[in-house]
Amino acid sequence: MGKSEIRVLVLGDGKTHAEKVGKTSIIKAFSTDTPISDIPSSQIPSVSPPVVFRPENCLGDNSVTIVDTYCKEYLDRRDMPSEGNIEEELTRADIVMLMYDISRPETMDRLAFFWLPLITQHTKVPVAIVGNKVDLKQTTGNGTDQYEELMRPLLRDFKQCEVFIECSAKTLLNLHEVYYHIQRVVLYPTEPLYDYDSRELTPKFGKALTLIFRLADRDKDFLLSDRELADVHSVVYNIQLNSSDIDRIKEVLRQQCEEGVTEAGINLHGFYHLLKMTIQRIKINVCWNMLKHFGFNDELELSVDYEVEKKPGQTVELSRQAIEFLVDIFNQYSHQGVLTYDDLREIFATVFSPPWAPNRRDEQAWLNIDKHVETTAEAGLTIQSWLALWHLLTMLDYKNSLKYLVYIGYNLPLDSALQVTRSRDKDILGMVRRKVYCGFVIGYPGVGKVTSS
Repeated sequence: MGKSEIRVLVLGDGKTHAEKVGKTSIIKAFSTDTPISDIPSSQIPSVSPPVVFRPENCLGDNSVTIVDTYCKEYLDRRDMPSEGNIEEELTRADIVMLMYDISRPETMDRLAFFWLPLITQHTKVPVAIVGNKVDLKQTTGNGTDQYEELMRPLLRDFKQCEVFIECSAKTLLNLHEVYYHIQRVVLYPTEPLYDYDSRELTPKFGKALTLIFRLADRDKDFLLSDRELADVHSVVYNIQLNSSDIDRIKEVLRQQCEEGVTEAGINLHGFYHLLKMTIQRIKINVCWNMLKHFGFNDELELSVDYEVEKKPGQTVELSRQAIEFLVDIFNQYSHQGVLTYDDLREIFATVFSPPWAPNRRDEQAWLNIDKHVETTAEAGLTIQSWLALWHLLTMLDYKNSLKYLVYIGYNLPLDSALQVTRSRDKDILGMVRRKVYCGFVIGYPGVGKVTSS
């Protein structure tokens, strides 16, 4: 999402074969917005120099550089010097536009047998498969269904293939769509959000959506009401949904995920499915724009960077606002005044590791909570233990504590979550304001230090 330049490498059969696919022609048509049939052949070079499009002509705040390749003898002689040039360009590209000639099936065959193995051997960037000369379909009799059937195995066997589109440099048909999609794939990548093999959202995207759902669920009833759903669209996309729009969304969702919609609203499972449907309809930019609005970066992480200025003898504690937030969380998730282990895991469903062991992801790390605070006989937490846990975390590492506060839904300004106590040497007997004290238990091994604490 944050690229300043998108580098597009154009590959495909060249002048060694009779089946020229039109790489240079399509770049010329891109750069002039003129049908290639209207451009004199003398103005079309064998290889186009790199063409740069300025940000004002691009999808985002980035430029686009399109790099042509000269494939003479490359397909027949893998030891030719030109091989090194192509492979070097592959390492620099953000996306590969792999072209074939719709009127010549041989060029399509070489996508699977030559070009895609070469590309995937040297780079992991996405690939856009572009069929040129779609204007010849009527004369050759090759229909859309036939070519979609031929493309399906490529999309299945080569996961880097994210776009399949047909166009014509001669008539400009779909040329603007090609230019749009090669940018979209780079600016809004699918892989971090969606697994094509399982056809499910990635775990990291799922956790991000869990937090977004919580922030949108203002009344904390574990459902997105019509009003809350409309507010998300208004704030994130500047789109005003009316009741008919929301009814249509819920009806489409109900048809595919009946358990995700109730009379009162859309639950978390339905919210997941709604975003999955959005990706499957090739509207992944909708997902990235939502992530960006809620502060997630390209790695689907939140930036929680806050430094507290404190002097020797001062400590950092939770503020009143943070404590009130934690009490609300406890009341929302607890049962009969206790947070069970399952309740605790649900609270922290937005992260992979517990805050008391941020570098571990194993189940035992979560179970070790009893080594940090007192638990009930069933390994649950009372409100006192819940707050004591956060006081301890903040005393030990306030930055880590603040990060986890944000990840479980604290959305007030960062500086409102913490406060700095005055120095210990300024405390006056009977007027101590700090809430947390640090003490040490000292003694010989076996005298009961752990038991007494």
